[in-house]
Amino acid sequence: MDSFSISVIPVNSNYFAGFMKIFEQFGIPFIVLCDSDTLYQIKENIKNNGKKIKTSILFKQLQQLGYLDNQSITKIIQWESNLTSINKTDTLKAKISELINDINQGNFKFNFQIQQKLDEVTKMIQNTDMEFYHDSLYSDIQNELNNIIKNSGKRFNIKVLPSDFEGLFSDKKYLQIWKEAYDLYGSSKVLKGKHIGSKLSSQDIPLELNDLIVELKKI
Repeated sequence: MDSFSISVIPVNSNYFAGFMKIFEQFGIPFIVLCDSDTLYQIKENIKNNGKKIKTSILFKQLQQLGYLDNQSITKIIQWESNLTSINKTDTLKAKISELINDINQGNFKFNFQIQQKLDEVTKMIQNTDMEFYHDSLYSDIQNELNNIIKNSGKRFNIKVLPSDFEGLFSDKKYLQIWKEAYDLYGSSKVLKGKHIGSKLSSQDIPLELNDLIVELKKI
């Protein structure tokens, strides 16, 4: 990326509106890359006529930046009636049962795979019961996000991964490189990402990341 004068900046959270403001003030084009839960999980709310409307972290930040018009807010209000709740206790039990079953059957070849499962369990323990937009809304939500970006008139884009960063490398062909990354850098996404990027050939890059690289080169 250096040869194209492109910097990769880790935000270390799902809250990146402050970075967006800085880049816009200096006229720097940019792309935000985030996990799917930033768009689809309900963790925030916006206010409309004094009433709180449940929404995701991403739409909350777009409102703070002044990008949500009345049409977008109306859609968010409509989506609020179609949420899915996931009971943390039941999901946690299922994850633990899955982990024990994998260990008993000897499905783990490397310790890092066990660590991945434990990371998922730990994340659930730290959260309350979770709410998401119903998956039947995902296409409409993504289209609305695209319209918001297009209508902003700004030089930026927001790319939402189909799952999360780790999910891009779930194929078995990435198993060894993931083991190396976990052994060296543990839970640090930034350092693991740099390690994996240094090891992959251009043919092995996941499609979602390859599309992002192509778009970055056009900025």
